[in-house]
Amino acid sequence: VFAVRSTGTDTLKLIDHEHAQTVLNILDGDGNANGVLDGFEVTRLRSLGVSALFGVAERIIRAQEAGNNEGGGDTRQKRLGNFAQMGATEAPHSCAALLQAEGLLSQSLASYTPMCVKDTHFLTVVDQPMGRCALQPKMVVGSQCFVPGNGMPVSVLPGSENETAVKRPSTASVCGLASRIFRSGQGVGGLLSVGIAVSTAGLTLPGGEFLPGTGAAALD
Repeated sequence: VFAVRSTGTDTLKLIDHEHAQTVLNILDGDGNANGVLDGFEVTRLRSLGVSALFGVAERIIRAQEAGNNEGGGDTRQKRLGNFAQMGATEAPHSCAALLQAEGLLSQSLASYTPMCVKDTHFLTVVDQPMGRCALQPKMVVGSQCFVPGNGMPVSVLPGSENETAVKRPSTASVCGLASRIFRSGQGVGGLLSVGIAVSTAGLTLPGGEFLPGTGAAALD
């Protein structure tokens, strides 16, 4: 599994396996292949474009730096700072209690599998690994427009269902924000959107990275 240790709490958070594996295949596979993101690999994030994978790469790098890059990126350890690859097995019974935790994504966005992680890096006893429970998320196709890959919270919008107030996931934190920044036609040259000329957009980022615009009311 691809695990991130939360700074100050030692809680393990697992990253969608397919997403993390793809990021490492693209960035680390063409680099030193030591199982983490380091060296010139960090400078190649832009090759992922504006995507969920870019957010996942950001999350990994942020975790490595939060742990002071401890571990040195040794090929055998596959650990750097608060990010590491570790062995794990499914634990549907002994770790099932985590499925009742608050803050989990809805079934429309992700499914979770309880795992027993062989923690060889962050929490050991007499230098021996400990078995720790964690949830392995598997993101649903299309969830990338709602769930930021960098681990930030999902935006929600108030709504109603059967006359009951509910909160629905919003694209505002990912795709929706980008589509609102750029008005129709702005994506052609990007000049209006990055502050080089006067912009009519409600939100702009002078000097920021160019994103293609859209005139659609929503993004698929």
